[in-house]
Amino acid sequence: MTIMYFNGNQIGDRFLQFNPKREILPEIENAMVTVGRSNGGRFQYGRFKPRVITVDYDVSTISQREFEKRMAPLLYTTEPAKLVFSDAPNEYWMAKVDGSISLERAYYLGSGTIDFIVPDGLAHATTPTVVSGVSPLKLPNVGTAPAWPIYKVTMKSENGYVRIATPQGYVEFGDPEQVDTTEQSKASKVVNIDYVSEPTAEGYAMNANCVTAYPQRLFKDGDEYTNHMVGTLQYGQGPYKQTATSAFDDGTAAAGRDIPNWHGPAVHFDVPEPTEDPDSSDFSYKARAEFQAGDGMGREEFTLESGGLPAFSIVIRDSSNFGKTKIMECWQGRTIIDTHTLPVKSGTFFEASITRQGDSVLYKFAQITELISDTSYKAGYTYNYPLNVDGLADVPIDGITQWMMAYGDTMPVEMYWTDTKFTWTNVTWIQNEPNFFNEGDEFIVDPAHRKTYLNGVESGLYTVGNNWNALKVVDPYGEITVTPSSWAEPPEVEITLEEAYL
Repeated sequence: MTIMYFNGNQIGDRFLQFNPKREILPEIENAMVTVGRSNGGRFQYGRFKPRVITVDYDVSTISQREFEKRMAPLLYTTEPAKLVFSDAPNEYWMAKVDGSISLERAYYLGSGTIDFIVPDGLAHATTPTVVSGVSPLKLPNVGTAPAWPIYKVTMKSENGYVRIATPQGYVEFGDPEQVDTTEQSKASKVVNIDYVSEPTAEGYAMNANCVTAYPQRLFKDGDEYTNHMVGTLQYGQGPYKQTATSAFDDGTAAAGRDIPNWHGPAVHFDVPEPTEDPDSSDFSYKARAEFQAGDGMGREEFTLESGGLPAFSIVIRDSSNFGKTKIMECWQGRTIIDTHTLPVKSGTFFEASITRQGDSVLYKFAQITELISDTSYKAGYTYNYPLNVDGLADVPIDGITQWMMAYGDTMPVEMYWTDTKFTWTNVTWIQNEPNFFNEGDEFIVDPAHRKTYLNGVESGLYTVGNNWNALKVVDPYGEITVTPSSWAEPPEVEITLEEAYL
């Protein structure tokens, strides 16, 4: 007795028995072509036609109508379904009932025939062969006909490309040129001080932790020549309530007012490294300030620090008690490298800036004639001093000192600061680009049906010109290689093959 299983239903028992006729091969169609007037013909091609499996059956005890009612819902399908016979439980056919079902009864016995059409003409293994791991994989195939595996690729990282190769060729999915990350450049502003109120920036200190290029007047040794960082700043001053002005000391000997030295309040700010690129070197330092040369004396120093020492400084000073002579100095370390007398018409409100790009450092004084925004202005008189020395790019910058000074007991000129900014420029950071696949994604390729699925959803992801037939297994052992993007981790690969039999 043979029991039949169709579309997941068992059909058959001791009252209903089947006898399938599967034939050795499907019906073969050979195409021939006549050549001229020669006898016979020339073989062109041969192919298997859809196989028809005829199943004879015998039924007893039940009435014809009861048999019809019982069999109809079991045998009707809109698409081919799995057909298995108990005498060959290790294989199935994808079949559909074809034509009518005959039944002849004689008393309580009946017999008939059911025709199943099998479109691909092949039997398939009910227990698939599964191999898994990382490419390449050896896939055994004990079938007697070419078969279509299912390829499941689980991503271990982001990935933009999957290439499945067999001895017959390969198929590509995604883009082999897709990258995981791109290197970007941007500015990272790490110091941004206004003087509306006392700063709260990282490392802020008054008259402490400060660095200067000019600790001794006239570069002479001895306490009597020491310039002093003393006094305080008043914040929120000026017509717009956004400047810092000096409240100079009371003229005591400790403050230095009774001897001809420079003195006044100094502030220190730390310069943090950019979090994206700690090795960044290029920067832009800008300080906006007022300096009205005239009766009296004054000095403003803007210094970039390096490990507790001065690295680069700009000084604006009026060292004469008479006239309006305004001098700009550029310093490297504790050496003056340029001295420039600014013209009278250079104005009083300016931006002192020091920028570095590689080994090139640019010192700049720019008269501000009109503020447009927090970051832009119209410039009047401008003076630049470029410095290019091997190794300047390697000088670390870790702090800022700004110092506002009077001289001895001479009346100071009017001075104030409005803002201080330090920006790391050309900071390199890594932009993570969106990729076709993310870590953990499951990508399934079903070449028999020309479909792919990403996390269970049909994706339609493929490369034009795919040779799907390359993914068909034809050899007893097929070497299959799955290749991701060059920068991606190798994925986990699982190949499931239901062997096919003629």
